[in-house]
Amino acid sequence: MGPDIASPATHTGLRANGSAFSIRWADIPAIDTLRNRWLAAEALEAQQSICREI
Repeated sequence: MGPDIASPATHTGLRANGSAFSIRWADIPAIDTLRNRWLAAEALEAQQSICREI
């Protein structure tokens, strides 16, 4: 596992905002919302909980 996929912050595969990211990219608003929640989470426990949802 490289550093680019070790975190939801840098894992491009978790970008699910459709063509706003790339042509023919997945458009899954729930995943993108969870990723944004993870980025905003301040506590490790909150980040871990969100990761389980992802």
